[in-house]
Amino acid sequence: MIPQQAKTIQIFLPTDEPRGIRVAELTTRIVQAVAIPRSDLATAKGREELDHAAV
Repeated sequence: MIPQQAKTIQIFLPTDEPRGIRVAELTTRIVQAVAIPRSDLATAKGREELDHAAV
């Protein structure tokens, strides 16, 4: 078995709500994930993170 290296994930809560919009990043890479609850879709339209290309 190959040992895995530890990674650090930063989670940003722009609305200060743990169940609201969440932006997660790996600190050593240019990787970002945005989790948006359905109830916050209208609010999230103006987020800068959503202006970038995504897969």
